[in-house]
Amino acid sequence: MPTNNVNSEMYDPTKIKQKELELTLDENDDVLDCIKQAMRENNIHHANVVTFEGKVLNFSVNYFENSTLKNVKYFEPHEIVKGLGELKYDFIKDFIFGRVRIIYKHKDKNFDGILMSGKALSGFKIILTYLEQKE
Repeated sequence: MPTNNVNSEMYDPTKIKQKELELTLDENDDVLDCIKQAMRENNIHHANVVTFEGKVLNFSVNYFENSTLKNVKYFEPHEIVKGLGELKYDFIKDFIFGRVRIIYKHKDKNFDGILMSGKALSGFKIILTYLEQKE
């Protein structure tokens, strides 16, 4: 089979650099919309969420209980203890997909689930890591 028509490039780890993007949200900013906007503006196709710090309100979380997917909505502020996830951005559809798993405090107990929506309180911090190709 001829291989002269294959357009490929060898992976060179010296041309890849891991970068970090820190977002600080204002009062009532939509958490997932801010991540989407940051990925669009910084031309990030794939990012990992490594830090969520602060409080959110009006947020929705999906979780499993006895093999059943459930959704819970909270309207009062809750502290996010930890947030981790992997997101991809589709530039054509202007859409992010993936999931962000959060651990949050509710009545002095920790709960976890997938963040579906939420509004940040002032000073909410998100750190994303992504790979960028060096020229």
